[in-house]
Amino acid sequence: MLNSLQVLRALAAWLVVLQHIVQSYYYGTDNIFSWVAKLGNFGVDIFFVLSGYIMALTASNHVTGGGGFLFKRLKRVVPVYWFYTLVLIICVMILPKHTYLADWNISSLVKSLLFIPHENENGFGIFPVLYVGWTLIFEMFFYLVLSSTLFLNKKFSVILASFILMILMIFNVPFLGHNSLLFVEFIFGMFLFYHINRAKFSSVEYIMILLISFISASIVFYYGAFSILLKSILAVVVMFTFLYNEGFFRKESLIIGFFIKLGGYSYSTYLCHVIVIGWFYALSESYQFFTDEISIFGIITVTFLLSKFSFYLIESNKKINRLGIVENETIKI
Repeated sequence: MLNSLQVLRALAAWLVVLQHIVQSYYYGTDNIFSWVAKLGNFGVDIFFVLSGYIMALTASNHVTGGGGFLFKRLKRVVPVYWFYTLVLIICVMILPKHTYLADWNISSLVKSLLFIPHENENGFGIFPVLYVGWTLIFEMFFYLVLSSTLFLNKKFSVILASFILMILMIFNVPFLGHNSLLFVEFIFGMFLFYHINRAKFSSVEYIMILLISFISASIVFYYGAFSILLKSILAVVVMFTFLYNEGFFRKESLIIGFFIKLGGYSYSTYLCHVIVIGWFYALSESYQFFTDEISIFGIITVTFLLSKFSFYLIESNKKINRLGIVENETIKI
């Protein structure tokens, strides 16, 4: 993984963390905190564009069939997601009823673990039990499409996958529970990979992916989803800027090194932080000395430590690593 992308992953993950902290402690506040909450959504857009780029890179270097590709993606994403889903369920059962907005039953748990969109038992929308997992539903569908095209034709797999996503966008049916126009971000990420690596691809391939990207952007524009389109373009610009300055991120620096490590922990950070927020919410309800400021400091600290623990003991476990779960080229949401 390029250092620039690791740093970008870290920033994207912590934008989401800050967004949920603000929503939990400063909801309705009309100041800088409300701006941070809005900015946090951009972290997801960055993740989706990153995923498109990295999966295009992975597909271009992939030597086995589509089944092998999908199997590796499942092994990479599923264990940590299942772990934190089960941790959340335990927390929901033992902490006060109002601590988490999440609720569950056996049916919703099974659907969550299998990445099947469904109405969350809390009644707030179509989300899995661990609600941040809605992005993983998009990710897994993207992997499924790309693995299918790898099975059909490895050379044109990225172009075929982009075309399929573009067709789904035309109908704009929210079959994954959220706006299917978000597929444009995966397409833009794959286009960015083709653009940066043009020398490795024919002019025909580049023109095809450029055309698909342009049509996809036009579809989003047609539906009036300007915020999605603008954030997607901005995410591409940000990512291109980071990639262009890869040399800077390879400098010997304690700060850069720290952010690179944060990028490695980012998948665990993304999944565990909503659980940690619930822990401190319960503590602040029981103990008055847990002020908002202390709770927020605690959330950030514990999320960091738990992410690090999770990365080394679950994601980078040697036995798991031998199974191929941890791979340098993968992107984690």
